[in-house]
Amino acid sequence: MQQHPKGRDLVAYSNYIQFVTSDGLEFATSDDENFYTKTGIYSSDDYFTDTENGQESLNTLTFGTYTFSGSQIKTLQLHFETGLLTDQLAIDTLTAEIKSNTKPTITRYTPITVYRNGEVMGVFFNGTIKEAGINLYSIYAESYITLLDYDYHFGGMYTGQTTGDIISSIMGDIPYTINEGVAAIKMYGYLPYATKRENLQQVLIATGAAIERNTDGTINFTVLDSTNKGTFGAERTFESGKTTEDTQITAVQVTEHAYTPITEEITLLKESFTDIRTTIFQEPAHNLVCTNGTILASGVNYAKIQGSGNVTLTGQKYQHVTKIVTKGTVTDTPEDKTYTVTNATLITAMNSSFVAKRLYYYARCNKTVSQDVLIEQERTGNMVQTIHPYSTEYLSAAIQSLDFNLSNTMRAATEFLVDYVPLGITEGYKNRVVVTASGNWTVPNGVIEIRAVLIGGGSGGIAGANGGSGSRGTNTSSPGIGASGSGGKGGVGGSGGKIFDTTIEVTPGQTIAAVIGAGGAAGQNGTATTFGAATSNSGAAGEYIDTMTAERYATTGDSGIDGKKGNNQEYLVYDGEVYWSGKNGYDNSMRVNGTKIVGFGGGGGGPAAGSNGGRGLDGSVEYNSGDGYASGGNGARGANAINGKNATVYGGGGNGGNGGGGGGGGGDCYHPESQYAWPGSGGSGGSGSSGGSGAQGCVIIYY
Repeated sequence: MQQHPKGRDLVAYSNYIQFVTSDGLEFATSDDENFYTKTGIYSSDDYFTDTENGQESLNTLTFGTYTFSGSQIKTLQLHFETGLLTDQLAIDTLTAEIKSNTKPTITRYTPITVYRNGEVMGVFFNGTIKEAGINLYSIYAESYITLLDYDYHFGGMYTGQTTGDIISSIMGDIPYTINEGVAAIKMYGYLPYATKRENLQQVLIATGAAIERNTDGTINFTVLDSTNKGTFGAERTFESGKTTEDTQITAVQVTEHAYTPITEEITLLKESFTDIRTTIFQEPAHNLVCTNGTILASGVNYAKIQGSGNVTLTGQKYQHVTKIVTKGTVTDTPEDKTYTVTNATLITAMNSSFVAKRLYYYARCNKTVSQDVLIEQERTGNMVQTIHPYSTEYLSAAIQSLDFNLSNTMRAATEFLVDYVPLGITEGYKNRVVVTASGNWTVPNGVIEIRAVLIGGGSGGIAGANGGSGSRGTNTSSPGIGASGSGGKGGVGGSGGKIFDTTIEVTPGQTIAAVIGAGGAAGQNGTATTFGAATSNSGAAGEYIDTMTAERYATTGDSGIDGKKGNNQEYLVYDGEVYWSGKNGYDNSMRVNGTKIVGFGGGGGGPAAGSNGGRGLDGSVEYNSGDGYASGGNGARGANAINGKNATVYGGGGNGGNGGGGGGGGGDCYHPESQYAWPGSGGSGGSGSSGGSGAQGCVIIYY
């Protein structure tokens, strides 16, 4: 027997021993050629036998109809890892060598289960088996996560769906459990068409949820616990540990994403087929329209279509806007070390600040300890205390990874992240309020950070132009009507109020003064909105879309409607009503001494928004003492426009004024002797209208 007082450098066997004393410090040796040496200590629980020798097995590996244990297992290594940063979806692995008279067979979905003392140590899939010698085979397999690499997720646009629902759509038939708090998190943003593993990774980085293993090897989506789960003192650690200190991260930058539906059209598919096909889009689209086919199922990333010939699928685009959120200091110097996350499209205005804080906190933990230890109940992701490899000092740390080379002991090469404490899940902002009247706003209980979007008053719209006058008629051998005046151009809509988006650290019960900016009159700018020390003038004009509700703020006013020319040719539509140019006046004619003289009617006035054009005057002829006189009718005045509309959304710009209608052309006249002909006058243009007023601003607060 050998005595082992401190748990270091004790010789042990790979897969079975003959007996162990109950004090856990002594063991019996054997000359059996199947024994392999490792380092460790034992307890009375380590007693087992191999089935071939009438002894109970310690480590067992099973899959399908196969079971291997004892001396049938030459080597058995397990790697377990938890991504504390949650920007990596870690995969556990199994590597083993087994003895077998025939080569075992396995499929991708066959579970390979490793037992330790009858308890599940891990379950692995996607196994590969290769010949490694005479009756010797190597096995490599990975944890449940690997199955997500072989199937795709359609993704989608998310507007408050829960994490539980999204994870359910990703996991499909793969068994898992999920923490209630994780499942309840509301998600906003976008997921592309990608592998299920890739999209699950996006969910984890947006929420801060972690993956742990259940006792049966299945996945558990959970919240890392900051409670100490174990202490690794001298009796549970081995020599040759080391510490590593990386360069300090100075800043973390995450890219915040926003997707806004717009009306720009895109062709998504143009192909001839008569069967059922699924097409994947290169970019998200909405309002899908299919010709020569039927859409059986669809989302923003795909459409399943029953074709019936030359199929064309169109849709409308999303506008993709990004913003960089920084925690820490970016110095742009050689010493600068910035960690960036750019393509995580579930990071939005609702959670970007929290995600950046969580990643920054993790990235600042730059010290690791690599140490072989004896594992009991500890697992990856646990917070523990471990003795410093070079001293008797104890360090607080999180277990990042465990590498077992299984023998009679649970010895694992372990990576500890020093001083890391989990911050919990990232729920993001869960509430919002819109402040529309000046006054004090009080921070609710439990709130220490808010995001405030300050929107100033919108500008008034620009006035519309007057319509042009019609031309005077002429005495000509090819008579008709003079040219009508052109319609007045509508005025440009007012710009939305300036928008300033800021994150503010607050304390519960704190009051913050809000002053709401007023909208501008026609042609005038609105005034600024302030919230505490922040002002909307620090921002810029541009539409804001609420991530939670999809409501639009600070929209630019519509341009006014152009007036139309006269002469009975034009119409316009305004507010669903059709407005027409006035009819031309009637012609009158007479023959005098065999000669026809004609007075043509004047042209009708052009319409404007809200008004029809007037009717042109009739032409006339007169007989006097054997001679005749012809007069063209005067053109009608163009219609006057009604005023542009006032803005109706907070911070919106007023509509531009509407253009006046063009005047009708004067009627021509025809007479062989021009001294007896009087052409009509052209009508004057209608008046353009003033623009609408801009709307008052507001403050949108998320907390």
